[in-house]
Amino acid sequence: MTTETEARGKPTPARGGWYLPKMKRLTLEKWGQPDMFYEAVDANSMLYGEMEELLEMRAKAAADDTQAPLFVGILINRLLVGDWNITDPKTGDVLPPPREDPESYKRLPTEVLMDMVSQAMGVEEEEVPPENGSEP
Repeated sequence: MTTETEARGKPTPARGGWYLPKMKRLTLEKWGQPDMFYEAVDANSMLYGEMEELLEMRAKAAADDTQAPLFVGILINRLLVGDWNITDPKTGDVLPPPREDPESYKRLPTEVLMDMVSQAMGVEEEEVPPENGSEP
């Protein structure tokens, strides 16, 4: 049986092309919620042009504070594209993922949201040394 995430990862005529970015499933364990998960694009598997566009937007946001909220919203909606079972911290209701409601992320604490983006970008992944013990 194919999961919904696997089905979205298969090229189709509507999507065109032969390459789709890899997805990874991450949890909010660090925040005391090990059963809450979200599926994000592995930023390292994005097309170079898409990453370049995000980096340009980040540079604009760094130079002009008024651009920062726009950049963060675009970044979240490009990275957090899969399913999630994250609940609203105030009500406990399950929040729709950004692909269903592009504003739903705004109900999450900023520090949790930024951690989710960092994990998707691979910023906090631990380095695994080579098995033979030599330096990379």
